[in-house]
Amino acid sequence: MAAASNLDAALALAERGLAVFPCGADRKTPITKNGFKQASKDPEVISAWWTGWPAANVAIATGAASNVVVLDVDTKKGKDGESDLRVLEKQHGKLPRTVEAITPSKGRHLFFRWPGHLVACSVGVVAPGLDVRGDGGYVLCAPSHVVEADYSGRYVWSVDSAAEFAPLPEWLLTVTAAGARRPPGHFADIANGVPDGCRNDSLASLCGKLLRVGLTPSQAFEYLSFWNSKNNPPLEEVVVENAVRNIAAREIRKRK
Repeated sequence: MAAASNLDAALALAERGLAVFPCGADRKTPITKNGFKQASKDPEVISAWWTGWPAANVAIATGAASNVVVLDVDTKKGKDGESDLRVLEKQHGKLPRTVEAITPSKGRHLFFRWPGHLVACSVGVVAPGLDVRGDGGYVLCAPSHVVEADYSGRYVWSVDSAAEFAPLPEWLLTVTAAGARRPPGHFADIANGVPDGCRNDSLASLCGKLLRVGLTPSQAFEYLSFWNSKNNPPLEEVVVENAVRNIAAREIRKRK
């Protein structure tokens, strides 16, 4: 029954336009070799995955792959994402009601529509207890079950969940933009390349910084191509090109 439930959930998500892939039973680790990069909306591919791994957890690739961005309101390891969010909402206004899930650690995942351009993943950039899963990221979803050292349980869709994904609020996009609230020494730490898992966020922050200090998009791309060669492994060149194009367009809109 549980295996059918996971397969049914994956197929239902794909039918809604979300790209999914399997993670290990009770774990957040992808089973497929290329993880979120292999996320699919194809029912045949999805059925084959969960037939082969009937207990696999269900993960959604975020960003352009599924047209969603997820705000992770974290409550584990001493974090208080709910308090962090209340502070930001007092400054910028309440977040709109949207699709919402409850995580096994009693945090929340808030799903918003992807805005049509790169949104970098970030951990603690918006606030210590608020993480963003955008392009190059993923989240587990119901009915996935995880077992961690300090908590365990299932992901469930919230009873307060909206039926549709709300637009990503402009203020939230602004505070997640490249370079926002970066810790001291951030750019020096990433200047010589970063490992897989940090590349997209580092690319976005570096690109935003270069454009804000006056480099043209072509100059920024030249520098970022050199920087990318130091990553382990490097990003595909088209990813760097798209990041420069999208962030440059955003910077132009902000100046206007």
